[in-house]
Amino acid sequence: MTTEISDPLANPEARASTAFLAAIGHVCLQWSLLELVALSILYALKEVDDVEGDLLFGHLDLLPRINMAVALLDHQRAPGELIARLKAIKDQLGDKGKVKERRNQAVHGAHAATDFLGTFNMRMSRWRGPKKVSAVSVEDLITLTNEIYALRLEAYRIMEALWAWKMEKAGGGATA
Repeated sequence: MTTEISDPLANPEARASTAFLAAIGHVCLQWSLLELVALSILYALKEVDDVEGDLLFGHLDLLPRINMAVALLDHQRAPGELIARLKAIKDQLGDKGKVKERRNQAVHGAHAATDFLGTFNMRMSRWRGPKKVSAVSVEDLITLTNEIYALRLEAYRIMEALWAWKMEKAGGGATA
């Protein structure tokens, strides 16, 4: 007696759903790495190790971490270019690019299939008005992932420039 095992990804709807869920996972991964780089900037600004840094800043969400970093950069009289670059990241996360809002929708939204393969309705219970339920495609999530990745890369470059500035300020010369 033989038993056929069906492939759960044999139908297009299942493949589309799997791709959608994988894309949400990529959004989560890039966001967590961006949070880690923002935390690392704070470690560098306060010149603490990760244990002390986690105690001081680990409880903060991403935007408060960036706000704290901007305030510390300003307090330490860092070059204005570093502050401006960090503020540009904050703008993209907030009202200008709405990256945080779209990330929250991807991560916290309840999804349901639509008539369009690879597009799902994302429902955000907290939101009101026309955006409470929005159509989001796999391509939308890939775009969001790439935007978060670009912000993470810029944050890392800011951290490198921060260390170079700190070394120069301390008289050790820039190493980056």
